[in-house]
Amino acid sequence: MRLKTRFAVLAVAALLTLPAPAQMQVVVSAPRGEPITLTFKPGGGRLSSITGRPYSATETLEQSLPNGTHIVMASTQISRDSVGRMRTERTEWIPQSPTGFPVIEITDPVAGYRYVLDPPHQTAHRLAVSIPVSAAPKTPRPCQMGRPTASNMHDGITAIHESLGSRMIEGVSACGDRTTMTYPAGSMFGNDRPLSLVSETWAAWDELGTIVLGTHAEPRGGTTTGGLKNVRLGEPDAALFRPPAGYHIVDETTEFAITVARPSGPSPKPAPEVTALTGMPYSAEEVLATDNTLADGTRLKHTISSTLIYRDLVGRTRKERVFEDGGTFRVFRVEIVDAAAGCRYVLDVDQKTARRSPPMRRRSRLDTPPSPSGNRIWRRCFRIWGSSKKRAICCVRRWLPMRKRSSPDTPL
Repeated sequence: MRLKTRFAVLAVAALLTLPAPAQMQVVVSAPRGEPITLTFKPGGGRLSSITGRPYSATETLEQSLPNGTHIVMASTQISRDSVGRMRTERTEWIPQSPTGFPVIEITDPVAGYRYVLDPPHQTAHRLAVSIPVSAAPKTPRPCQMGRPTASNMHDGITAIHESLGSRMIEGVSACGDRTTMTYPAGSMFGNDRPLSLVSETWAAWDELGTIVLGTHAEPRGGTTTGGLKNVRLGEPDAALFRPPAGYHIVDETTEFAITVARPSGPSPKPAPEVTALTGMPYSAEEVLATDNTLADGTRLKHTISSTLIYRDLVGRTRKERVFEDGGTFRVFRVEIVDAAAGCRYVLDVDQKTARRSPPMRRRSRLDTPPSPSGNRIWRRCFRIWGSSKKRAICCVRRWLPMRKRSSPDTPL
């Protein structure tokens, strides 16, 4: 079994990551019938700020599809004062909630603290941090158009860089750069001919000290755009950069959790029903892949995921999700459904733990044996964006004939 390399993190990750404070990672856990827990993990980037450039704006990340559809992927309110203190506000989606959870972070390089506000509990979680601050430049940076320069990179990839001069964006002067990356046939995208992707960044160093707009062409068509909207120069309200009056301060040293009551809704659903397919054990590999044809005829083929599937005589099943890590293949998720016991397990390979779901109702039936031919392939495809010539996603299950007459060797 071979699994192609997943899409690499391209220039868009750097282009569209604005120099706002590195936001905390939020992990949402919502077990059935229990309160919702949001775990906040510090890290994920270097904290920094700049003085002398106060502003307020909305940072957005959007995607435009080839058919003209626009998707807003993220939106964050940002404020920064003259001494470099920053405040960000975004919404974290939580199950069964129409509004989500407001994630409000304040970084104060003057006092050396970082706050995460918890409005439902009137609490501010405080972490001691060291935030380097740089002063805004006193002289304007030069911004001129220049001739394109080419460079050769690894694996036959070529890059062309060019300066675009200046333009007004959101009422501020921004300096632009364009990078065109050309990938040879057979690169990580699975393209059958050379593929060129264009990225642009526009930075308002003199007035904001940050990137104001970034665009990146997607390999399958469309564009990803990130930047600032509704930019307002000037000093924000000083009250934004401290916890509100009446909030209880809780000092934290590492990751912490906030518990949210589950929104009221309809009565809980009955336990799910699991079907035990007995009498026909097998082993198989299920591959989910894309097959795209671009407007110029370029074909892109890419494997999204691979799953190893096992089923024994009594109908128990085991699924192993596999991915490539540094040139080696490893299992990162294992799911076991024990129809006989009416339970489902999810294994964490790294932590060596197993999470068991509530009991499920059991229903049994005899599986119909496949035809006694050699390799049998089950294929299911569906199309998106309304055109079979644009994009198709296929799920292929390859049956392994050497095992289909006996129980799998992998323990369930």
